[in-house]
Amino acid sequence: MKKSGVLVFLLIGINFVGLSSAHAISCESFYKESTVTAVSSPLSFNTPVVWNNSVLWNKSMTHSNDFFIRYGWDKDSKSFASDISSDGKVLSDKRYIISTSRMIYGLAHSAENNPSFLNLAKQQAQFLLGKMTAQDQNGLYFKATVDAKGNLVAPENQLVVNYQACKAPEVFILSSK
Repeated sequence: MKKSGVLVFLLIGINFVGLSSAHAISCESFYKESTVTAVSSPLSFNTPVVWNNSVLWNKSMTHSNDFFIRYGWDKDSKSFASDISSDGKVLSDKRYIISTSRMIYGLAHSAENNPSFLNLAKQQAQFLLGKMTAQDQNGLYFKATVDAKGNLVAPENQLVVNYQACKAPEVFILSSK
């Protein structure tokens, strides 16, 4: 579970400039190695990294969360911006459903390392449920992209399975903590 938690953070869905699905593949193959030499890592410098080390995973999750809290958290909307550059610049006020739900999961999962993460996860979940849902004659659905106030960024004329599936587990996990 700890290993998958860090992969969540590596692939969190927050759109870093320059990251792509190719990075997901390289991260997965990179992970399969039992040890590697870290180069310029915030956790260690040029030392072997043992991937079954829970301390490493906990530090990695905390480090990732700290980055997003520092640069992406919007106190007014109580949500995280989804478009953040690797140097911490907020590129837009968009909130994507996938990155929002993954941020909820990531924060809640790593709350064991820092209990304040759970509070942020709950606030993010409230944003998701209050600003990123809508209802029509068929029932409730999730908005794919909204601004910090919860307004649709562009009209949605189709529902994409990635936007609609698997949001409940992220919200449900909060009730188990």
